[in-house]
Amino acid sequence: MEYNPAFAAQRAILSETDKRALHALSQAYTLNRFRADARNYEEMRVDFVYTSARIEGNTYDRIDTDNLLRIGITAGGKRYSDAVMLINLRDGFVWRGRARPRQSDKCVRRRG
Repeated sequence: MEYNPAFAAQRAILSETDKRALHALSQAYTLNRFRADARNYEEMRVDFVYTSARIEGNTYDRIDTDNLLRIGITAGGKRYSDAVMLINLRDGFVWRGRARPRQSDKCVRRRG
């Protein structure tokens, strides 16, 4: 049998049904990945706020911090200023994630 490179170029590897099935799987994967990324972002935000607040002496524990940030419920017996600190840290985290980088944040190349 002689090698014919044009043989493979003219032959479809996937049928139209296979292509539609793969496209549907790709869409489902992309949607699930986006949902997972949103959950990871939410967890990262709560962890950042909790850790930063603990460094500053905040008395909220991880579960109370999570409840405050996700549901808006303050913890009983805790200072109001601790809740305000957590909210401010959350707002700063969200703002910084949306803000465009300043020139000082960018890598500056040397001319020459």
